Amino acid sequence: MNKVIVIGCGHGGLVAGAELAKNGYDVTVYERRKKDEVGHDWHDTMYRDTFEKIGMPSLPEEECLDYYAMSFYSPSMRVRLNPDDPLLKSIIKVDRRALIRHLIVYAEKCGAKIVYEAEALDPLYTEERVTGALIRADGAVTSVAADLVIDAAGVDSPIKAGLPDNFGIEKDIAEEDVFYTYRAYFNIIPGAEVPHTNFIHLYQLGNPGMNWITVEGDMVDILVGSFGHMSQELTDATLEDMRRIYPFVGTEVRRGGAFARIPLRKTSAMFVANGYAAVGDSAYMTETMSGSGITLSMRAGKFLADAVIHGRENRYDVENLWNYQYTYNRFLGNSQLDNHVIRSLLSSLTGDDVDYLLDNKILTDKEFCSNDGDYSAEDWVKKAIALTKRPKIVKVLSGALYKFGMVRRFKSLTTYNYDKQKIEAGRRIYSK
Repeated sequence: MNKVIVIGCGHGGLVAGAELAKNGYDVTVYERRKKDEVGHDWHDTMYRDTFEKIGMPSLPEEECLDYYAMSFYSPSMRVRLNPDDPLLKSIIKVDRRALIRHLIVYAEKCGAKIVYEAEALDPLYTEERVTGALIRADGAVTSVAADLVIDAAGVDSPIKAGLPDNFGIEKDIAEEDVFYTYRAYFNIIPGAEVPHTNFIHLYQLGNPGMNWITVEGDMVDILVGSFGHMSQELTDATLEDMRRIYPFVGTEVRRGGAFARIPLRKTSAMFVANGYAAVGDSAYMTETMSGSGITLSMRAGKFLADAVIHGRENRYDVENLWNYQYTYNRFLGNSQLDNHVIRSLLSSLTGDDVDYLLDNKILTDKEFCSNDGDYSAEDWVKKAIALTKRPKIVKVLSGALYKFGMVRRFKSLTTYNYDKQKIEAGRRIYSK
């Protein structure tokens, strides 16, 4: 039958659906929102060569903006870091709604069907495999059978949540691994002087998290982000503090104005099962320091489609789909593991701890740049001496070093062929 259903208009799901439809598969995408509501109402980053790598037409240039490196402020604002990273030149900003529309149009041209206002309620499954999904649309609930269910329904996917434990799919996410955000584009106060503004504030008002502010045309893009919790009171207090620091920020919301939950953690230990594959936020495919997941998800969608197309005898079992997980981890997922450890380290510290690290040059521009230079012996000695005065930070760093060691052990167990014993051994290390 070769029937594939995609749950949600996520970037990776649309890419996979388009590629499969183009190759003769019967693909239907079920999206719970209305057609004109799909996609976040703001800009986010992706790599310029993403479309080239997945073999899709690029987004029109008028929908893209240049991306400029952001500077980092310490909690006290005594220190400002200005990392100069050449890799940032390969990044662009795109309008999320324009990008989703572009992917939808392409998927439809390839033959995929998109059904809006169709909410996935639960997976359908037997003891051994996923067989479809329960879909509510037009006031009726229908059992939709499929050979393969692609889960692109996000971090709170009802399909993933409804799977039985013996399928091995990770269903829960710890609160400390969730980045809660509020994001809005505000007006600029008429006549106000607007200096160059492109900053990230670490642990503003003592809250563990990152907030950014950047001027974009005649609007100010502000994100309030917090690890593990968020409240309206915290959001309001942070926006008020931003307006104190940057007096040109108005109160009128021009775009956005919504809360969101972003997984900031390592990718799921297992995101394939018989008849099932997760992609994007459903499998926690985000860059764990920035929260960006567009490029990761789109490339994952191509990896998934290739694994299905080149699989043996049109089988949709875990042995065939494993090639998708292996390829994603090898080329993208494993490279995020070190960043996951660093992000976990930061969220274990207080604002005072972060100030200490920056004030004493233990963290410098180098650590915030992916193209950092070599360290001299003198550099390491100075950092070590400064750390001895802060035993708590030493303890947290020791834990991070242990995790870095576990990352190396996990990577050594990554296997191309589906070997259940090796995979289970790797999963035990991965969970640590």
